[in-house]
Amino acid sequence: MDDWWNLNERNSEVKYVRSSGVNSFGLDISYDADAASLLLGWQEAPGVPEARFQVNPEVELFVSLPFLTRVRLGVLDGINMPWFTRADATLLSFEVDHRTGHLPLRLSAENSRVGSGDMVRSEVMVSLWASMGEKVGLLFLSLSLPWPSFQ
Repeated sequence: MDDWWNLNERNSEVKYVRSSGVNSFGLDISYDADAASLLLGWQEAPGVPEARFQVNPEVELFVSLPFLTRVRLGVLDGINMPWFTRADATLLSFEVDHRTGHLPLRLSAENSRVGSGDMVRSEVMVSLWASMGEKVGLLFLSLSLPWPSFQ
């Protein structure tokens, strides 16, 4: 948590997650090839719309407004063995106590062409950022997807 959001973050969702005593989170990401869309978050929750983004090869650059996505929450100590990776410790902790929360994110997608001559292909660079108020926070995920594989 501290790697992505400042300790003095004012967002009520971030404050709630911090107050629950967790120090890590797991974000589910899936791609729906039929709809050419990226789905973020763990299950839908009442009052929080699904975080689904349509991938559009015609748009050069897209930056979303801040949105909330449901995440799995965990701690890195407790039941976890010291040699567990952060991801494994987070998910094991989640399976024990089933804590979830909502965190503010932003998504950006940028289209580009890679290669030269007859070997040019289009790809989409998708990035997820921690959202801190009106500012875009730290980058914590970046995916490069070749466009033809989307269809």
